[in-house]
Amino acid sequence: MLIAKRLSKTPNARKKIMEQPSESMKQRKLELLSPARNLETALAAIDAGADAVYMGFERFGARVSAGNTAEDIRKAVEYAHLFGVKVYVTMNTILYDEELEDAKRTLHSLAEAGVDALIVQDAAMPELDDIKLPLHVSTQADCSSKEKVRILEEIGFRRVVLARELSIEEMADIHRTFPEMELEVFVHGALCCSFSGQCYMSEYLTGRSANRGNCCQACRSDYSLFQANGKCLVRNAPLLNMKDLNASSLLDELVLKGGAVSFKIEGRLKDVVYVKNITAYYSLLLDEFCRKHPQYCRSSYGKARIDFTPSPSRSFNRGFTIFNLKGKSEPTCDLNNTKSLGTYVGRISAVEKNRMYIETSETLHSGDGMVYRIGDKSGGFLVNRVESASLRAANKGDKPVNRLIIYPNRPLTDIKAGVSLYRNRDRVFEQAVLDSRKPRLIEVKARIHAVKEGEREVNCLTMEAENGVSATVSMDFPLEAARNTENHADKLMAMLSKTGGTNFHLSDFSYELAEPYFFSAARINALRRSCIEQLSENIRLHNRRKEEMTIKKEGIESMTCRRADYKSNISNRLAEAFFRRNGVEEIEPAYELTHRKGEVELMRSRNCIRYNLNLCFRRNKLTQEQKEDLYLTDQTHKYRLSFDCRNCIMHLYTTENEAK
Repeated sequence: MLIAKRLSKTPNARKKIMEQPSESMKQRKLELLSPARNLETALAAIDAGADAVYMGFERFGARVSAGNTAEDIRKAVEYAHLFGVKVYVTMNTILYDEELEDAKRTLHSLAEAGVDALIVQDAAMPELDDIKLPLHVSTQADCSSKEKVRILEEIGFRRVVLARELSIEEMADIHRTFPEMELEVFVHGALCCSFSGQCYMSEYLTGRSANRGNCCQACRSDYSLFQANGKCLVRNAPLLNMKDLNASSLLDELVLKGGAVSFKIEGRLKDVVYVKNITAYYSLLLDEFCRKHPQYCRSSYGKARIDFTPSPSRSFNRGFTIFNLKGKSEPTCDLNNTKSLGTYVGRISAVEKNRMYIETSETLHSGDGMVYRIGDKSGGFLVNRVESASLRAANKGDKPVNRLIIYPNRPLTDIKAGVSLYRNRDRVFEQAVLDSRKPRLIEVKARIHAVKEGEREVNCLTMEAENGVSATVSMDFPLEAARNTENHADKLMAMLSKTGGTNFHLSDFSYELAEPYFFSAARINALRRSCIEQLSENIRLHNRRKEEMTIKKEGIESMTCRRADYKSNISNRLAEAFFRRNGVEEIEPAYELTHRKGEVELMRSRNCIRYNLNLCFRRNKLTQEQKEDLYLTDQTHKYRLSFDCRNCIMHLYTTENEAK
């Protein structure tokens, strides 16, 4: 009699594994894209739930200090492809003529490493790519309009990283016009003050080009603001310093309305704790979205096992904003702070010589980092020791309020009762994130069965992963009838389930041989190891990049302009040739090559100083004097601010006597 017993550790496991939507019901795949400064961070991001990671190579990335070797990237690809996770490499700087050959060699190295796509800015990149690696257009290429996306689509690009300045309405308009174009959008992290790729302030001040990955972050500095008549409006404040983006509340709209399919976390210089925390947070949100909207699914597979509670406020941030996603809705700068405040803890109730008292519902620990603000000044200290003074009941439903005694690591002469405390380093939370090292797991089903090979039957073990890829190993040993048949299949499943140390979890098992045969633990273990090894290899082969990209290099009808100024960032002969082939007659080299004279636009921004100071033309009645251009100064330079209120864009120019 045929024995066919199925055991499952996970309800509906077989249905989940086998169910494949028809072409007409195919789900739209969504991708969470996480940063990785190094191999360790890449692996951590994948385990935390990333569907893709982006990494910098040793050269040509927009973060000069976030470079990885080809071997590091190869190892990241090997692990990522086990879960259908993509690895993108940033080559999004502008190139000089003398770098073109080196860039071409780099392309070949990255192709050999198995990367899935490159993120590029320079128009020379398609000219170099004779291996047809998929290219994604970086936000550094100023993907900020339908006109720009139209050109890119005609050239042959299939993904653009949209400018962070766009609203969801503007994204939706692009999606409606170009429904086949993949739209990648930023959802979290630091914001550039200027439209990316259109900021020349760092190059102007220091010779360090933002378009070459070496921005000096002039927008984080203090400036004074003057009217044309010399009246000072603000003195020594971080007027350009933006809060961090946090679009977590708008994920649904970004997908359903904006048409976005890839959600990018900024942070290629961030550490493992930051990347794991933020990745896990957005991964859980995307999982919940897909549960509510079954027409969508994640682009990778495998279960991320998060054993801490993700919290963006517990990682470095300058305060949060949704920026322009819903149009102008809030100030995008905190003029009183350029540092990471973290989470509010409470107000100091009393101060003694070497200690302070605070009432808080938070639990504090030695080693925590604290920040306080007094007027327009801020300071900080580490907690040496914490003692509990008392405990009182809070309002019903709230956490109890502790009266704590905090001993700082240094004398604090400026702090007093009434000052608010914030925690920007939660030592216990950070340790919990670091200690969370559970690997991502792929569900598999296994079956022991027989297959026909000519005239004979061969007994086999087959394992099938949740993505449908399988592996089969044959049993090259004779089978003996089992003497004890009680719970026979259960015992086999228990032995096959010992997958510790791998990225697989057995959720389903069936025994399909005609008789219950005896299997020693040693033989089952060997079969399991061999099958898992083969399955891993098959999955990686299945997920190896197959897509090729065909670039149209001339006859781009959408490119109607006949002049390209320095803001086109043309810095090498191949980029220039591309533009000339497509009808551009007058070409001005990139600013980095010329440092053009006269008044120069160094920045255009939707981080509007007028709006942040409640001096917006469209919101307030202003005098003619108030409507004039404003002037921004630091200790050595003066800039003119002009305002295009129709398009809600602020322009920052050098003044004539300041231009280099």
